[in-house]
Amino acid sequence: MANPWFMTATIPFLPPSSNHLYVGQGKRRRLHPQAEAFRARFNGQIAQKMFEINQLPHDGIKVFFVMFDFYFPTLLNKSWDGTAEGAKTRYKKLDVSRRITFVEDCFAKAIGVDDLYSFGVCGTKHHDPDNPRIEILIVERDPTEFGIPLLEVPCGKGRGR
Repeated sequence: MANPWFMTATIPFLPPSSNHLYVGQGKRRRLHPQAEAFRARFNGQIAQKMFEINQLPHDGIKVFFVMFDFYFPTLLNKSWDGTAEGAKTRYKKLDVSRRITFVEDCFAKAIGVDDLYSFGVCGTKHHDPDNPRIEILIVERDPTEFGIPLLEVPCGKGRGR
């Protein structure tokens, strides 16, 4: 693939914790109000990238790799000092995997591409007390990288006829 399409986006705020993503209503679950507010703000941020989104080569064949880098105000437990009285671990428990799933869903809806085309998804967490945010990178990938054979269009079908 000569020049794959890619896009970056910075979301200057973080999603709610996994405890504030969904709420149950009987047998159903819906977005927590904090998650709904995040999604609305997220959509506003992504809407600023419409020029790049409109260049997205979505033909139902291409696939994408998406990277989510979460920058938290802290990853450290303040009370950790290695004694029995302090926190048990040096690092805070921040469930990033559920946040990745939630942000991936928000992103897919915002750019209009079903997340079934995301063949690679990666997330990392970073410590940045001065600038909490999400950095997103989406890159077009060749489906053959994931073992998918090249598409063979039967004669007389598809484009050009």
